[in-house]
Amino acid sequence: MKFGETVAVDAEAQTDTPDNAKSIQGVLQLLANMAALQTSQSPQAASLLKSLVVNASGVFVTVRMSLPTEQIQQLVQHAKPAATAAPARRPARRM
Repeated sequence: MKFGETVAVDAEAQTDTPDNAKSIQGVLQLLANMAALQTSQSPQAASLLKSLVVNASGVFVTVRMSLPTEQIQQLVQHAKPAATAAPARRPARRM
């Protein structure tokens, strides 16, 4: 992870076979595409997903993403109200 005017995150995972690396790459890209469909409320999240790059090379899967620091701060501010809202609790059922 690198901090500065832009925050960059690089992650790498090692799998046991190249086929598994390709499968993980596909799943991560699918999840990113599904998340992108839900970003109409948050342009910052859309920017983050657009910067996401997932590659498979041999048995390695590499994930890279970066955003300007001020967009990261906006994402955090946008997420705070949702994180602080108290979840609705259902009463415990007795058996």
